[in-house]
Amino acid sequence: MKKIRVLTAIATAILLSVSLNAYADTISGGVPDSDLTARQLRDGASGIHFIDLDSFISGSGWITSWSIFAQSSIVPDWVANFESRQVGLMIYRNNGSGYTVVGESPLETIPAGASAWDRIYTFSDLGTGIQVQQGDLLGWYYPFQGADSGPNPGGYPYYPNDTNPGGVIAFDKILVSQDGHNVRWKGLWGSQQPPELAVGDSVAYSWFDSGPESEGGLGRIYSLNVSGSTNPVPVPPSLLLLGSGLLGLEGWRRFRKS
Repeated sequence: MKKIRVLTAIATAILLSVSLNAYADTISGGVPDSDLTARQLRDGASGIHFIDLDSFISGSGWITSWSIFAQSSIVPDWVANFESRQVGLMIYRNNGSGYTVVGESPLETIPAGASAWDRIYTFSDLGTGIQVQQGDLLGWYYPFQGADSGPNPGGYPYYPNDTNPGGVIAFDKILVSQDGHNVRWKGLWGSQQPPELAVGDSVAYSWFDSGPESEGGLGRIYSLNVSGSTNPVPVPPSLLLLGSGLLGLEGWRRFRKS
């Protein structure tokens, strides 16, 4: 008898969760899906953290997926990068004196080979989602990944013997006054690997010590966005069936007693 009551309570909770998810609103951040496109550049360094001070999460809830456009070349006329690279999403919150990391994704790998690049990737391996508040900021991280092999026609200063080191995500340079975003970054150039920030870590505003770029106050627009819901990840259909079955069992028990 007691066990059935407990199971009934569990079933009610499951069905209530399903009902709440039916009325969930979507939340987002970053560029629209239509703007996940190729752009002028991609990042030329690794071992580096980024924060976009103009990309806000639109509501409070859970981020359940994120997308990028992975671009092969650092500039169009350079040798394309088709080597494997990694990137991770980070979510920051303004704490009044700096930024606190409130969420991060696993590091995702863009595999080697021409067919793996110059395309959109969507990543959804976030468990029940990253819990966020409205106004949280988008960021991302490239671990140190060395540099691509081959000649360096542009004489890239940090990796003088290589072509396109580092990053993954496509971006444009746009004047901040013309909707360019105030994207900032922190990294130790070359072969040194800075420590990766983790959830709960806080840094001062000045920790992000580079950007907007000095050439004319240029900001950046990245081909990156996130999406989610004001409720957690919906309950799987199998649990919905379990909840319905348990409630049915309780109803049958009450019918037998009457």
